[in-house]
Amino acid sequence: MGELRQLVLVLTGVLVLSLVGLALYYIIPLPGGVTADYNATLYPNGRLIEVFVYHISNSHKYSMLYRYWEAPLTLGYLSRPHIRLLSINCPGNAIPYVKDYRGHVTLWKGSPIYASEIEAKAYHNEAGCYFPGRIPAGNYRVVFEYKLYPPLQCDNSYCHLNLKLARDHITYSHVNVTLLDPGNDIKVFYVHVPDYNVEKDEGRISVTGVSPEDQLLEVEFAYNRHGSINIQGFISSTDNVLDRTIRVNEGYLLSYNIVKYSAYAILGIVIAYPTILLAIYYWKGREKKYVVPKYLSYIPDPKKKPWLVNLLFKGDALTIDADALYSTILDLERKGYLEITGDREHVVIKIKKKPKEGELDRYEQDVFEFIRYWSSNGVLDIEELKERVKSMPDSHKRSIYEWMRSLIQTPSWMKKLAKNYVTSIRGWFGILSAVFIIAAIVIAVAISDSRYMPYNQRLAAMFFMLGLQNIVATIPPSQLFGRWRKDYYREKLQWDAFKNLLKDFAMIQKYAPQDLVIWKEWLVYGTALGVGKKVVEAMEKLKIPVPAAGYFVYVWPGYYYAVMRTANPRASGSGAGGGFGAGGGFGGGGGGVR
Repeated sequence: MGELRQLVLVLTGVLVLSLVGLALYYIIPLPGGVTADYNATLYPNGRLIEVFVYHISNSHKYSMLYRYWEAPLTLGYLSRPHIRLLSINCPGNAIPYVKDYRGHVTLWKGSPIYASEIEAKAYHNEAGCYFPGRIPAGNYRVVFEYKLYPPLQCDNSYCHLNLKLARDHITYSHVNVTLLDPGNDIKVFYVHVPDYNVEKDEGRISVTGVSPEDQLLEVEFAYNRHGSINIQGFISSTDNVLDRTIRVNEGYLLSYNIVKYSAYAILGIVIAYPTILLAIYYWKGREKKYVVPKYLSYIPDPKKKPWLVNLLFKGDALTIDADALYSTILDLERKGYLEITGDREHVVIKIKKKPKEGELDRYEQDVFEFIRYWSSNGVLDIEELKERVKSMPDSHKRSIYEWMRSLIQTPSWMKKLAKNYVTSIRGWFGILSAVFIIAAIVIAVAISDSRYMPYNQRLAAMFFMLGLQNIVATIPPSQLFGRWRKDYYREKLQWDAFKNLLKDFAMIQKYAPQDLVIWKEWLVYGTALGVGKKVVEAMEKLKIPVPAAGYFVYVWPGYYYAVMRTANPRASGSGAGGGFGAGGGFGGGGGGVR
Protein backbone atom coordinates (compact mmCIF):
# COMPACT_ATOMS: atom_id res chain seq x y z
CA MET A 1 0.00 0.00 0.00
CA GLY A 2 1.40 3.41 -0.97
CA GLU A 3 2.57 5.80 1.69
CA LEU A 4 0.06 8.49 0.71
CA ARG A 5 -2.80 6.00 0.79
CA GLN A 6 -1.72 4.80 4.22
CA LEU A 7 -1.65 8.39 5.46
CA VAL A 8 -5.11 9.10 4.05
CA LEU A 9 -6.52 5.97 5.68
CA VAL A 10 -4.96 6.85 9.04
CA LEU A 11 -6.23 10.43 8.94
CA THR A 12 -9.66 9.23 7.85
CA GLY A 13 -9.79 6.73 10.70
CA VAL A 14 -8.69 9.33 13.23
CA LEU A 15 -11.19 11.85 11.85
CA VAL A 16 -14.00 9.31 12.16
CA LEU A 17 -12.98 8.75 15.78
CA SER A 18 -12.99 12.53 16.31
CA LEU A 19 -16.57 12.71 15.08
CA VAL A 20 -17.56 9.66 17.11
CA GLY A 21 -15.93 11.22 20.16
CA LEU A 22 -17.82 14.46 19.63
CA ALA A 23 -21.13 12.62 19.30
CA LEU A 24 -20.34 10.36 22.23
CA TYR A 25 -19.49 13.31 24.44
CA TYR A 26 -22.96 14.76 24.12
CA ILE A 27 -24.92 11.53 24.46
CA ILE A 28 -23.05 10.34 27.57
CA PRO A 29 -24.47 9.03 29.74
CA LEU A 30 -26.20 6.78 27.25
CA PRO A 31 -29.98 6.80 27.66
CA GLY A 32 -31.54 3.82 29.41
CA GLY A 33 -34.47 1.82 28.12
CA VAL A 34 -37.02 2.41 30.89
CA THR A 35 -37.39 5.91 32.34
CA ALA A 36 -39.31 7.45 35.17
CA ASP A 37 -40.44 10.86 36.38
CA TYR A 38 -39.32 11.37 39.96
CA ASN A 39 -40.94 13.72 42.44
CA ALA A 40 -40.01 13.86 46.11
CA THR A 41 -41.12 16.06 48.99
CA LEU A 42 -39.29 16.24 52.32
CA TYR A 43 -41.27 17.64 55.23
CA PRO A 44 -39.77 19.39 58.29
CA ASN A 45 -40.55 16.39 60.50
CA GLY A 46 -38.59 13.94 58.31
CA ARG A 47 -41.57 12.61 56.39
CA LEU A 48 -40.68 11.83 52.78
CA ILE A 49 -43.11 11.21 49.94
CA GLU A 50 -41.76 9.90 46.64
CA VAL A 51 -43.83 9.70 43.47
CA PHE A 52 -42.49 7.67 40.55
CA VAL A 53 -44.15 7.64 37.16
CA TYR A 54 -42.56 4.72 35.30
CA HIS A 55 -42.70 4.75 31.50
CA ILE A 56 -42.81 1.18 30.18
CA SER A 57 -42.52 0.70 26.42
CA ASN A 58 -41.79 -3.06 26.24
CA SER A 59 -45.03 -4.83 27.01
CA HIS A 60 -44.93 -7.89 29.32
CA LYS A 61 -41.16 -7.80 29.74
CA TYR A 62 -41.14 -6.76 33.39
CA SER A 63 -43.03 -7.77 36.49
CA MET A 64 -41.73 -5.44 39.23
CA LEU A 65 -41.55 -1.68 39.69
CA TYR A 66 -39.37 -1.00 42.69
CA ARG A 67 -37.39 1.46 44.73
CA TYR A 68 -34.60 0.23 46.96
CA TRP A 69 -32.41 1.95 49.53
CA GLU A 70 -28.84 1.41 50.65
CA ALA A 71 -29.94 2.37 54.17
CA PRO A 72 -31.92 -0.12 56.33
CA LEU A 73 -35.60 -0.16 55.34
CA THR A 74 -38.08 -1.38 57.93
CA LEU A 75 -41.73 -1.34 58.92
CA GLY A 76 -40.85 -0.68 62.55
CA TYR A 77 -38.13 1.06 64.52
CA LEU A 78 -34.41 0.41 64.82
CA SER A 79 -31.82 1.71 67.27
CA ARG A 80 -29.68 2.99 64.40
CA PRO A 81 -30.27 5.21 61.35
CA HIS A 82 -33.01 3.75 59.19
CA ILE A 83 -35.99 4.46 56.93
CA ARG A 84 -39.45 3.45 58.03
CA LEU A 85 -41.87 2.60 55.23
CA LEU A 86 -45.35 3.94 55.97
CA SER A 87 -47.28 3.09 52.80
CA ILE A 88 -47.13 2.12 49.12
CA ASN A 89 -49.72 3.05 46.55
CA CYS A 90 -49.52 0.77 43.49
CA PRO A 91 -51.46 1.01 40.21
CA GLY A 92 -54.27 -1.40 39.30
CA ASN A 93 -54.03 -4.91 40.66
CA ALA A 94 -50.31 -4.74 41.38
CA ILE A 95 -49.27 -6.13 44.74
CA PRO A 96 -47.41 -3.75 47.10
CA TYR A 97 -44.47 -5.41 48.83
CA VAL A 98 -41.44 -4.67 50.96
CA LYS A 99 -38.29 -6.72 51.51
CA ASP A 100 -36.74 -5.21 54.62
CA TYR A 101 -33.16 -5.01 55.82
CA ARG A 102 -33.36 -8.58 57.16
CA GLY A 103 -34.61 -9.97 53.85
CA HIS A 104 -38.12 -10.55 55.17
CA VAL A 105 -40.89 -10.03 52.58
CA THR A 106 -44.24 -8.47 53.48
CA LEU A 107 -47.16 -8.22 51.04
CA TRP A 108 -49.87 -5.60 51.47
CA LYS A 109 -52.30 -7.76 49.53
CA GLY A 110 -52.36 -10.72 47.18
CA SER A 111 -51.61 -14.39 47.58
CA PRO A 112 -48.61 -15.44 49.72
CA ILE A 113 -47.46 -17.62 46.79
CA TYR A 114 -45.95 -14.50 45.23
CA ALA A 115 -43.75 -13.87 48.26
CA SER A 116 -41.20 -16.53 47.28
CA GLU A 117 -40.65 -15.05 43.81
CA ILE A 118 -40.35 -11.56 45.26
CA GLU A 119 -37.94 -12.81 47.90
CA ALA A 120 -35.76 -14.42 45.20
CA LYS A 121 -35.64 -11.33 42.98
CA ALA A 122 -35.86 -8.30 45.26
CA TYR A 123 -32.95 -6.56 46.94
CA HIS A 124 -32.80 -6.07 50.67
CA ASN A 125 -34.30 -2.68 51.68
CA GLU A 126 -36.65 -2.69 48.68
CA ALA A 127 -40.25 -1.65 48.30
CA GLY A 128 -42.29 -1.88 45.14
CA CYS A 129 -45.20 -3.20 43.13
CA TYR A 130 -45.40 -6.76 41.83
CA PHE A 131 -47.45 -7.54 38.71
CA PRO A 132 -48.34 -11.28 38.61
CA GLY A 133 -49.16 -11.19 34.88
CA ARG A 134 -46.26 -8.90 33.96
CA ILE A 135 -46.55 -5.24 33.08
CA PRO A 136 -48.30 -4.05 29.89
CA ALA A 137 -46.78 -1.06 28.13
CA GLY A 138 -47.89 2.25 29.61
CA ASN A 139 -47.26 4.77 32.36
CA TYR A 140 -47.50 3.67 36.00
CA ARG A 141 -47.65 5.89 39.06
CA VAL A 142 -46.23 4.53 42.31
CA VAL A 143 -46.26 6.50 45.58
CA PHE A 144 -44.04 5.70 48.57
CA GLU A 145 -44.35 7.34 51.97
CA TYR A 146 -41.58 7.09 54.57
CA LYS A 147 -40.41 8.49 57.86
CA LEU A 148 -36.68 9.14 57.91
CA TYR A 149 -34.50 8.56 60.95
CA PRO A 150 -31.16 9.70 59.50
CA PRO A 151 -27.77 10.40 61.07
CA LEU A 152 -27.46 14.08 61.99
CA GLN A 153 -24.35 16.07 62.88
CA CYS A 154 -25.14 18.90 65.26
CA ASP A 155 -23.42 21.59 67.30
CA ASN A 156 -25.10 24.11 69.57
CA SER A 157 -26.49 26.15 66.66
CA TYR A 158 -26.86 23.99 63.58
CA CYS A 159 -27.61 20.48 62.43
CA HIS A 160 -26.46 18.90 59.21
CA LEU A 161 -28.30 16.40 56.99
CA ASN A 162 -26.96 14.76 53.87
CA LEU A 163 -29.78 12.85 52.18
CA LYS A 164 -28.94 10.68 49.23
CA LEU A 165 -32.14 10.16 47.24
CA ALA A 166 -30.63 8.12 44.40
CA ARG A 167 -27.34 6.65 43.28
CA ASP A 168 -28.25 3.44 41.46
CA HIS A 169 -31.34 3.99 39.36
CA ILE A 170 -32.94 4.08 35.93
CA THR A 171 -33.01 7.33 33.99
CA TYR A 172 -35.13 9.97 35.66
CA SER A 173 -36.38 11.99 32.70
CA HIS A 174 -37.85 14.63 35.03
CA VAL A 175 -36.71 15.34 38.58
CA ASN A 176 -38.51 17.57 41.06
CA VAL A 177 -37.37 17.51 44.68
CA THR A 178 -38.99 19.89 47.17
CA LEU A 179 -37.79 20.64 50.70
CA LEU A 180 -40.40 22.38 52.85
CA ASP A 181 -38.83 24.95 55.17
CA PRO A 182 -41.62 27.05 56.64
CA GLY A 183 -39.29 28.89 59.01
CA ASN A 184 -36.57 29.49 56.42
CA ASP A 185 -34.20 27.69 58.77
CA ILE A 186 -31.98 26.11 56.10
CA LYS A 187 -28.80 28.18 56.28
CA VAL A 188 -26.83 26.60 53.43
CA PHE A 189 -28.07 24.16 50.80
CA TYR A 190 -26.24 22.11 48.19
CA VAL A 191 -27.34 19.63 45.57
CA HIS A 192 -25.14 16.89 44.21
CA VAL A 193 -24.43 16.96 41.31
CA PRO A 194 -24.22 20.75 40.80
CA ASP A 195 -25.86 20.67 37.36
CA TYR A 196 -29.34 20.37 38.86
CA ASN A 197 -31.34 23.61 39.00
CA VAL A 198 -32.03 25.02 42.47
CA GLU A 199 -34.72 27.60 43.24
CA LYS A 200 -35.31 29.04 46.70
CA ASP A 201 -38.73 30.49 47.47
CA GLU A 202 -40.31 31.54 50.71
CA GLY A 203 -40.72 28.38 52.76
CA ARG A 204 -39.33 25.89 50.22
CA ILE A 205 -36.36 24.87 48.12
CA SER A 206 -36.92 23.17 44.75
CA VAL A 207 -34.46 21.04 42.80
CA THR A 208 -35.29 20.25 39.17
CA GLY A 209 -33.55 18.69 36.22
CA VAL A 210 -32.81 15.39 34.55
CA SER A 211 -30.95 12.53 36.22
CA PRO A 212 -29.31 10.09 33.78
CA GLU A 213 -29.00 6.46 34.80
CA ASP A 214 -27.02 6.05 38.03
CA GLN A 215 -26.26 9.76 38.42
CA LEU A 216 -26.13 10.97 42.00
CA LEU A 217 -29.17 12.80 43.33
CA GLU A 218 -28.40 14.11 46.80
CA VAL A 219 -29.29 17.13 48.90
CA GLU A 220 -27.09 18.40 51.72
CA PHE A 221 -27.90 21.26 54.03
CA ALA A 222 -27.29 22.79 57.44
CA TYR A 223 -30.25 24.22 59.33
CA ASN A 224 -30.98 26.05 62.56
CA ARG A 225 -31.11 23.45 65.29
CA HIS A 226 -33.82 25.26 67.22
CA GLY A 227 -36.06 26.22 64.32
CA SER A 228 -39.09 24.71 62.60
CA ILE A 229 -37.23 21.67 61.19
CA ASN A 230 -37.62 18.81 63.64
CA ILE A 231 -36.21 15.68 62.07
CA GLN A 232 -35.95 12.82 64.55
CA GLY A 233 -32.55 11.49 63.69
CA PHE A 234 -29.55 9.98 65.41
CA ILE A 235 -27.42 12.91 66.54
CA SER A 236 -23.66 12.99 66.84
CA SER A 237 -22.00 16.09 68.31
CA THR A 238 -19.80 17.82 65.75
CA ASP A 239 -17.93 21.12 65.94
CA ASN A 240 -18.41 23.91 63.42
CA VAL A 241 -21.22 22.23 61.49
CA LEU A 242 -21.92 25.22 59.26
CA ASP A 243 -18.28 25.89 58.36
CA ARG A 244 -17.61 22.22 57.73
CA THR A 245 -20.63 21.92 55.44
CA ILE A 246 -19.50 24.93 53.41
CA ARG A 247 -15.85 23.89 53.26
CA VAL A 248 -16.50 20.32 52.17
CA ASN A 249 -18.94 21.35 49.46
CA GLU A 250 -16.64 24.06 48.13
CA GLY A 251 -13.95 21.41 47.82
CA TYR A 252 -16.36 19.11 46.01
CA LEU A 253 -17.44 21.87 43.63
CA LEU A 254 -13.79 22.61 42.81
CA SER A 255 -13.04 18.95 42.05
CA TYR A 256 -16.27 18.66 40.05
CA ASN A 257 -15.31 21.66 37.91
CA ILE A 258 -11.79 20.28 37.37
CA VAL A 259 -13.30 17.08 36.01
CA LYS A 260 -15.86 19.03 33.97
CA TYR A 261 -13.44 21.41 32.24
CA SER A 262 -10.82 18.70 31.78
CA ALA A 263 -13.46 16.78 29.84
CA TYR A 264 -13.97 19.81 27.59
CA ALA A 265 -10.19 20.18 27.08
CA ILE A 266 -9.63 16.54 26.13
CA LEU A 267 -12.61 16.75 23.77
CA GLY A 268 -10.83 19.63 22.02
CA ILE A 269 -7.70 17.52 21.58
CA VAL A 270 -9.76 14.61 20.20
CA ILE A 271 -11.31 16.92 17.60
CA ALA A 272 -7.95 18.44 16.65
CA TYR A 273 -6.03 15.15 16.51
CA PRO A 274 -6.22 14.57 12.71
CA THR A 275 -4.53 17.95 12.19
CA ILE A 276 -1.91 17.09 14.80
CA LEU A 277 -1.09 13.80 13.04
CA LEU A 278 -0.86 15.49 9.65
CA ALA A 279 1.64 17.98 11.07
CA ILE A 280 3.67 15.12 12.57
CA TYR A 281 3.77 13.35 9.20
CA TYR A 282 5.09 16.44 7.39
CA TRP A 283 7.65 16.93 10.12
CA LYS A 284 8.84 13.33 10.54
CA GLY A 285 7.52 11.07 7.79
CA ARG A 286 7.98 12.27 4.22
CA GLU A 287 10.52 10.34 2.11
CA LYS A 288 12.63 11.18 -0.90
CA LYS A 289 11.29 10.27 -4.31
CA TYR A 290 12.82 7.27 -6.12
CA VAL A 291 12.01 5.77 -9.52
CA VAL A 292 11.60 1.98 -9.18
CA PRO A 293 9.73 -0.30 -11.64
CA LYS A 294 6.42 -1.74 -10.53
CA TYR A 295 7.66 -5.32 -11.03
CA LEU A 296 11.10 -6.73 -10.27
CA SER A 297 12.02 -10.20 -11.53
CA TYR A 298 15.01 -10.79 -9.30
CA ILE A 299 15.62 -10.91 -5.58
CA PRO A 300 16.86 -7.42 -4.64
CA ASP A 301 19.40 -8.64 -2.08
CA PRO A 302 19.71 -12.45 -1.75
CA LYS A 303 22.36 -11.99 0.94
CA LYS A 304 19.73 -10.80 3.38
CA LYS A 305 18.29 -13.50 5.62
CA PRO A 306 14.56 -14.16 5.07
CA TRP A 307 13.68 -13.13 8.62
CA LEU A 308 15.44 -9.79 8.05
CA VAL A 309 13.47 -9.27 4.84
CA ASN A 310 10.30 -10.06 6.78
CA LEU A 311 11.34 -7.67 9.54
CA LEU A 312 12.18 -4.72 7.31
CA PHE A 313 10.12 -5.06 4.17
CA LYS A 314 6.88 -6.82 5.02
CA GLY A 315 4.54 -4.42 6.76
CA ASP A 316 6.09 -2.82 9.81
CA ALA A 317 9.84 -2.28 9.55
CA LEU A 318 10.33 -2.93 13.27
CA THR A 319 8.28 -6.11 13.61
CA ILE A 320 8.48 -9.70 12.43
CA ASP A 321 5.50 -12.00 12.09
CA ALA A 322 4.99 -15.75 11.71
CA ASP A 323 6.24 -15.61 8.11
CA ALA A 324 9.71 -14.90 9.48
CA LEU A 325 9.60 -18.32 11.16
CA TYR A 326 8.16 -20.15 8.15
CA SER A 327 10.60 -18.59 5.68
CA THR A 328 13.54 -19.35 8.00
CA ILE A 329 12.54 -23.02 8.17
CA LEU A 330 12.29 -23.07 4.37
CA ASP A 331 15.69 -21.40 4.12
CA LEU A 332 17.24 -23.93 6.52
CA GLU A 333 15.75 -26.67 4.31
CA ARG A 334 17.15 -24.98 1.19
CA LYS A 335 20.61 -24.85 2.79
CA GLY A 336 20.53 -28.53 3.74
CA TYR A 337 20.06 -28.38 7.51
CA LEU A 338 16.48 -29.66 7.35
CA GLU A 339 14.40 -31.84 5.06
CA ILE A 340 10.67 -31.29 4.56
CA THR A 341 8.58 -34.21 3.35
CA GLY A 342 4.85 -34.71 2.82
CA ASP A 343 2.03 -33.27 0.77
CA ARG A 344 -0.67 -30.61 0.96
CA GLU A 345 -2.38 -32.52 3.79
CA HIS A 346 0.54 -33.35 6.03
CA VAL A 347 4.24 -32.47 6.24
CA VAL A 348 7.02 -33.35 8.64
CA ILE A 349 10.43 -31.79 9.23
CA LYS A 350 13.55 -33.92 9.53
CA ILE A 351 16.93 -32.80 10.77
CA LYS A 352 19.56 -33.60 8.13
CA LYS A 353 22.63 -32.10 9.73
CA LYS A 354 23.52 -30.01 12.73
CA PRO A 355 24.98 -26.59 12.07
CA LYS A 356 28.54 -25.87 13.08
CA GLU A 357 29.23 -23.13 15.54
CA GLY A 358 28.74 -19.72 13.93
CA GLU A 359 27.04 -21.04 10.77
CA LEU A 360 23.61 -19.81 11.83
CA ASP A 361 22.69 -16.42 13.14
CA ARG A 362 20.85 -15.88 16.41
CA TYR A 363 17.30 -16.24 15.11
CA GLU A 364 18.13 -19.19 12.85
CA GLN A 365 19.73 -20.95 15.81
CA ASP A 366 16.59 -20.40 17.91
CA VAL A 367 14.41 -21.88 15.18
CA PHE A 368 16.71 -24.87 14.67
CA GLU A 369 16.88 -25.49 18.43
CA PHE A 370 13.08 -25.48 18.69
CA ILE A 371 12.82 -28.09 15.94
CA ARG A 372 15.57 -30.20 17.49
CA TYR A 373 14.14 -30.08 21.02
CA TRP A 374 10.57 -31.02 20.11
CA SER A 375 11.42 -33.58 17.44
CA SER A 376 11.29 -37.32 18.05
CA ASN A 377 14.34 -39.09 16.70
CA GLY A 378 15.12 -36.06 14.59
CA VAL A 379 11.60 -35.78 13.12
CA LEU A 380 9.14 -33.01 14.02
CA ASP A 381 5.53 -33.72 13.19
CA ILE A 382 3.63 -30.59 14.21
CA GLU A 383 0.30 -32.45 14.15
CA GLU A 384 1.70 -35.14 16.45
CA LEU A 385 3.16 -32.42 18.72
CA LYS A 386 -0.33 -31.03 19.23
CA GLU A 387 -1.50 -34.39 20.58
CA ARG A 388 1.52 -34.60 22.88
CA VAL A 389 0.83 -31.15 24.26
CA LYS A 390 -2.72 -32.10 25.25
CA SER A 391 -1.41 -34.52 27.89
CA MET A 392 1.24 -32.17 29.28
CA PRO A 393 0.86 -30.57 32.72
CA ASP A 394 0.00 -26.88 32.62
CA SER A 395 3.52 -25.81 33.56
CA HIS A 396 4.94 -27.61 30.52
CA LYS A 397 2.18 -26.26 28.31
CA ARG A 398 3.02 -22.74 29.38
CA SER A 399 6.69 -23.39 28.58
CA ILE A 400 6.06 -24.54 25.03
CA TYR A 401 3.51 -21.82 24.48
CA GLU A 402 5.99 -19.12 25.48
CA TRP A 403 8.70 -20.70 23.35
CA MET A 404 6.49 -20.90 20.27
CA ARG A 405 5.25 -17.36 20.76
CA SER A 406 8.82 -16.04 21.09
CA LEU A 407 9.62 -17.31 17.58
CA ILE A 408 6.90 -15.17 15.97
CA GLN A 409 7.41 -12.05 18.07
CA THR A 410 10.11 -9.44 17.65
CA PRO A 411 12.88 -9.64 20.26
CA SER A 412 14.55 -6.46 21.43
CA TRP A 413 17.78 -7.20 19.57
CA MET A 414 15.87 -7.36 16.27
CA LYS A 415 14.20 -4.02 16.93
CA LYS A 416 17.56 -2.52 17.73
CA LEU A 417 18.94 -3.93 14.49
CA ALA A 418 15.99 -2.59 12.48
CA LYS A 419 16.66 0.92 13.79
CA ASN A 420 19.89 0.84 11.79
CA TYR A 421 17.67 0.88 8.71
CA VAL A 422 14.74 3.10 9.69
CA THR A 423 13.82 5.70 12.28
CA SER A 424 10.31 5.93 13.65
CA ILE A 425 8.22 7.63 16.33
CA ARG A 426 5.48 5.00 16.00
CA GLY A 427 6.45 3.62 19.38
CA TRP A 428 5.44 6.91 20.95
CA PHE A 429 1.93 6.48 19.57
CA GLY A 430 1.81 3.10 21.25
CA ILE A 431 3.02 4.61 24.51
CA LEU A 432 0.51 7.44 24.24
CA SER A 433 -2.33 5.06 23.46
CA ALA A 434 -1.42 3.02 26.55
CA VAL A 435 -1.15 6.18 28.66
CA PHE A 436 -4.50 7.51 27.46
CA ILE A 437 -6.31 4.19 27.86
CA ILE A 438 -4.78 3.68 31.31
CA ALA A 439 -5.83 7.24 32.16
CA ALA A 440 -9.36 6.38 31.01
CA ILE A 441 -9.37 3.28 33.21
CA VAL A 442 -7.92 5.16 36.19
CA ILE A 443 -10.49 7.92 35.81
CA ALA A 444 -13.28 5.39 35.40
CA VAL A 445 -12.17 3.65 38.60
CA ALA A 446 -10.89 6.53 40.71
CA ILE A 447 -13.79 8.89 40.06
CA SER A 448 -16.35 6.33 39.04
CA ASP A 449 -18.94 7.36 41.59
CA SER A 450 -22.05 9.15 40.55
CA ARG A 451 -21.14 12.49 42.16
CA TYR A 452 -19.02 13.42 39.11
CA MET A 453 -21.47 12.29 36.45
CA PRO A 454 -21.65 12.85 33.57
CA TYR A 455 -18.25 14.53 33.25
CA ASN A 456 -16.25 11.68 34.76
CA GLN A 457 -17.73 9.38 32.13
CA ARG A 458 -17.11 11.92 29.39
CA LEU A 459 -13.53 12.52 30.51
CA ALA A 460 -12.82 8.78 30.63
CA ALA A 461 -14.48 8.33 27.23
CA MET A 462 -12.43 11.15 25.65
CA PHE A 463 -9.17 9.74 27.02
CA PHE A 464 -10.26 6.38 25.63
CA MET A 465 -10.97 7.98 22.24
CA LEU A 466 -7.51 9.57 22.30
CA GLY A 467 -6.13 6.13 23.03
CA LEU A 468 -8.03 4.71 20.05
CA GLN A 469 -6.81 7.53 17.82
CA ASN A 470 -3.24 6.73 18.78
CA ILE A 471 -3.87 3.04 18.19
CA VAL A 472 -5.01 3.94 14.67
CA ALA A 473 -1.72 5.83 14.27
CA THR A 474 0.15 2.63 15.19
CA ILE A 475 -1.67 0.47 12.62
CA PRO A 476 0.33 1.53 9.55
CA PRO A 477 4.00 0.51 9.37
CA SER A 478 6.42 2.27 11.70
CA GLN A 479 8.05 3.99 8.77
CA LEU A 480 4.96 6.07 7.93
CA PHE A 481 5.79 8.41 10.80
CA GLY A 482 9.53 7.96 10.34
CA ARG A 483 12.26 7.87 7.70
CA TRP A 484 14.48 5.24 6.13
CA ARG A 485 18.18 5.75 6.70
CA LYS A 486 20.69 6.11 3.85
CA ASP A 487 19.27 4.58 0.64
CA TYR A 488 17.14 1.88 2.25
CA TYR A 489 13.88 3.42 1.09
CA ARG A 490 14.94 2.59 -2.47
CA GLU A 491 15.58 -1.03 -1.43
CA LYS A 492 12.20 -1.13 0.30
CA LEU A 493 10.56 -0.10 -2.99
CA GLN A 494 12.51 -2.83 -4.79
CA TRP A 495 11.26 -5.52 -2.41
CA ASP A 496 7.73 -4.18 -2.94
CA ALA A 497 8.25 -4.52 -6.70
CA PHE A 498 9.49 -8.12 -6.26
CA LYS A 499 6.43 -8.89 -4.12
CA ASN A 500 4.21 -7.38 -6.83
CA LEU A 501 5.70 -9.81 -9.33
CA LEU A 502 5.04 -12.83 -7.10
CA LYS A 503 1.43 -11.75 -6.59
CA ASP A 504 0.76 -11.39 -10.31
CA PHE A 505 0.61 -14.74 -12.17
CA ALA A 506 0.80 -13.05 -15.57
CA MET A 507 4.09 -11.44 -14.59
CA ILE A 508 5.43 -14.63 -13.03
CA GLN A 509 4.57 -16.45 -16.25
CA LYS A 510 6.48 -13.82 -18.20
CA TYR A 511 9.61 -14.09 -16.04
CA ALA A 512 9.27 -17.72 -14.89
CA PRO A 513 12.73 -19.19 -14.19
CA GLN A 514 13.64 -22.61 -15.51
CA ASP A 515 15.88 -23.49 -12.59
CA LEU A 516 14.10 -25.16 -9.62
CA VAL A 517 16.73 -23.66 -7.32
CA ILE A 518 15.47 -20.17 -8.19
CA TRP A 519 11.88 -21.26 -7.60
CA LYS A 520 12.92 -22.39 -4.13
CA GLU A 521 14.54 -18.99 -3.54
CA TRP A 522 11.35 -17.31 -4.68
CA LEU A 523 9.39 -19.55 -2.32
CA VAL A 524 11.64 -18.63 0.62
CA TYR A 525 11.57 -14.89 0.04
CA GLY A 526 7.96 -14.91 -1.13
CA THR A 527 7.04 -16.55 2.19
CA ALA A 528 9.04 -13.90 4.05
CA LEU A 529 6.99 -11.25 2.22
CA GLY A 530 3.70 -13.07 2.82
CA VAL A 531 3.08 -14.38 -0.70
CA GLY A 532 4.58 -17.88 -0.51
CA LYS A 533 1.30 -19.51 -1.48
CA LYS A 534 1.21 -17.41 -4.66
CA VAL A 535 4.55 -18.94 -5.67
CA VAL A 536 3.21 -22.47 -5.11
CA GLU A 537 0.04 -21.70 -7.06
CA ALA A 538 2.13 -20.36 -9.95
CA MET A 539 4.28 -23.51 -9.96
CA GLU A 540 1.17 -25.70 -10.10
CA LYS A 541 -0.31 -23.68 -12.96
CA LEU A 542 2.96 -23.85 -14.86
CA LYS A 543 3.19 -27.64 -14.28
CA ILE A 544 6.42 -27.26 -12.35
CA PRO A 545 6.92 -30.03 -9.72
CA VAL A 546 6.16 -28.54 -6.31
CA PRO A 547 8.59 -29.73 -3.63
CA ALA A 548 7.23 -30.71 -0.21
CA ALA A 549 8.58 -27.41 1.06
CA GLY A 550 5.92 -25.73 -1.06
CA TYR A 551 3.16 -27.55 0.78
CA PHE A 552 4.77 -26.59 4.07
CA VAL A 553 3.38 -23.06 3.68
CA TYR A 554 -0.14 -24.53 3.54
CA VAL A 555 0.10 -27.05 6.36
CA TRP A 556 2.42 -25.68 9.01
CA PRO A 557 0.83 -22.30 9.90
CA GLY A 558 -2.53 -23.77 10.88
CA TYR A 559 -1.01 -26.47 13.06
CA TYR A 560 1.52 -24.11 14.58
CA TYR A 561 -1.25 -21.88 15.94
CA ALA A 562 -3.31 -24.93 16.89
CA VAL A 563 -0.44 -26.15 19.08
CA MET A 564 -0.16 -22.70 20.65
CA ARG A 565 -3.87 -22.67 21.47
CA THR A 566 -3.62 -26.13 22.98
CA ALA A 567 -0.55 -25.14 25.01
CA ASN A 568 -2.11 -21.96 26.42
CA PRO A 569 -3.78 -22.95 29.78
CA ARG A 570 -7.00 -21.13 30.58
CA ALA A 571 -7.28 -19.97 33.25
CA SER A 572 -23.52 -4.77 49.61
CA GLY A 573 -23.27 -1.36 51.49
CA SER A 574 -24.97 -0.40 54.74
CA GLY A 575 -26.21 2.96 53.42
CA ALA A 576 -25.77 4.41 56.87
CA GLY A 577 -23.88 7.37 55.40
CA GLY A 578 -24.90 10.82 56.41
CA GLY A 579 -21.45 12.38 56.52
CA PHE A 580 -20.34 15.61 54.93
CA GLY A 581 -19.76 15.96 51.20
CA ALA A 582 -21.10 14.66 47.91
CA GLY A 583 -21.89 10.96 47.78
CA GLY A 584 -21.72 10.44 51.52
CA GLY A 585 -25.40 10.92 52.18
CA PHE A 586 -27.86 8.74 54.03
CA GLY A 587 -30.22 6.71 51.83
CA GLY A 588 -29.04 5.86 48.33
CA GLY A 589 -30.44 3.26 45.95
CA GLY A 590 -33.06 4.39 43.48
CA GLY A 591 -35.93 3.36 41.27
CA GLY A 592 -35.82 0.48 38.83
CA VAL A 593 -37.69 -2.24 37.00
CA ARG A 594 -37.17 -5.96 36.58
